[in-house]
Amino acid sequence: MSWKSVYWIVGGIYIIAAIFSLVWSRDYLSLAGTRSAEDNTEALNQAEEREPGDARQQWVSVVLLGFVVLFYAVHQVGTTTWLPFYLESSLGMRPTLASAGLSFYWAGIILSRFLVSRFGSRIGEKRVLVWGSLLGGVVMVGAVVLASPAVVITGFILAGILTGATIPLTMALAYAHLPGRTGSITAVVYGLMMIGRLIGPWSIGSVGDRLGLEIGILITAGVLFVVALIAYLVERRDRGQAGLLT
Repeated sequence: MSWKSVYWIVGGIYIIAAIFSLVWSRDYLSLAGTRSAEDNTEALNQAEEREPGDARQQWVSVVLLGFVVLFYAVHQVGTTTWLPFYLESSLGMRPTLASAGLSFYWAGIILSRFLVSRFGSRIGEKRVLVWGSLLGGVVMVGAVVLASPAVVITGFILAGILTGATIPLTMALAYAHLPGRTGSITAVVYGLMMIGRLIGPWSIGSVGDRLGLEIGILITAGVLFVVALIAYLVERRDRGQAGLLT
């Protein structure tokens, strides 16, 4: 059996798993809607003050934020899966150094979350999402095009620093839209994130099998531009909603 056939079989399994995850999320949403009246009473009272149309608008923003996490998961899990193999097979690095490159990338993610926890509110969480993802994508594309082992590792470290706080930032923003629906929001956002985790490694492997891993690894950069675009759309929507309320 060729690798191409294996990738398509694995991709089919991923799609089936994604469908089941959506069904599971729907059931969880129903359970989350039956929460106790004593749970988060203040938040629920605030949610009840919203007009039905406004609540629907808030859910649109929440779903968009879920897609932010979906595409970021493609980046993060795709990088985790393929970066060492890319460094070893395409750039000729020794396995030890290639594995260390992945560790450095995750060190960048950890540093990012520490920095955002200290300074994120000063910059603005949505600005961090938009500009961090945009700059991270640019850095990664430049690093892969230059095809130097040191430059590639440095590029992925910088991408980790610039985008590593995406998931916690996105969850905080989603909860802020509908404070009384944390269970439902968690189900929606994490369900979409699991889909990203499923399709990320497979998509990179499929493209790499057809066009070469040098092209496939660019998916981890390309999805960051999608993240930046969706985060920008959420920022514009929220700004417009705020203008209507004033």
